[in-house]
Amino acid sequence: RLIEGMEKIGQQTLWLWPNIDAGADHVSSAIRAYREKSRGQKDKASWLRLVKNYPPDVYQKLLANAACVIGNSSSFIRDSSFFGTPVVIVGGRQEGREVAENVSYTDYTTDTIVSTIRKQLDHGRYAASTLYGDGKASQRIADHLATVPIYIQKMLDFARVS
Repeated sequence: RLIEGMEKIGQQTLWLWPNIDAGADHVSSAIRAYREKSRGQKDKASWLRLVKNYPPDVYQKLLANAACVIGNSSSFIRDSSFFGTPVVIVGGRQEGREVAENVSYTDYTTDTIVSTIRKQLDHGRYAASTLYGDGKASQRIADHLATVPIYIQKMLDFARVS
């Protein structure tokens, strides 16, 4: 149904193959079936580019610059909030998680998926959220560690070891 919805929208799409989570086989099978069914049909899947994975730095840039991200990935919830990227979470896998304003949930029906994606695309970018941090945690941790007194509990004396 998600593939049907994305086909109706027709926007250029980078589709990442699923991780090895539970249920991934069903998703992979549906993607393969759509790909095979579309072969030879002019413009049938011209909107779709299937990609296995990206290095983390490239993935982060994609999330930051995407018009909208759609799926059920926890990184869509965490990382996209910092960028203000519109998110559509399909299904209940991420239910109960604290989310920023940029996240919308939808069920598995094609029409609901399409309408939720269109709402997010029409909305456009959100203000960056600091719900999951402001990007400065490393510096604060390093600053704090620099002030912690060094405590040595035990001393190792090789002269006494026989």
